[in-house]
This record gives sequence, C-alpha cells and structure tokens, in this order.
Amino acid sequence: MLPEARKPTSAKVGSLEISKSVAALDTGDIIESLTRLQAARILRRRPMSIAVALTTARLAYGRASA
Repeated sequence: MLPEARKPTSAKVGSLEISKSVAALDTGDIIESLTRLQAARILRRRPMSIAVALTTARLAYGRASA
C-alpha cells in the first residue's frame, strides 16, 4: 500500500495567517495582567505600598511610560 500523497504547504500562506492573527491580538491586556502578577509577587516578598509595587513591576517589564 502506498503512503498518502499530500500537497506541500506554502510557507507564504502560513506566515500570512500567523501575522494576521498576531496583528489582531490585543497585547495591552496581557501585559497589564503580567504587570499585576509581578506586583503581587513583589508584595509577597517585600512589604511596600501597592503603588510602589506596581511601579516596580512596570519598570521590570519596560513599561515605565504607562
């Protein structure tokens, strides 16, 4: 029995679909969630105010301007 012959995929089609899906992704919510998670971890390790912990987390993730 012969193996099933398949048509090779085009690299352009796959990368185009990936770039469209990445462009549609809203990363602002993800980054803010990561910032809050990092701030919670900082608060568990060291006693400080929430504002200082959030600022430290933003600096750690490179979002000092936000």
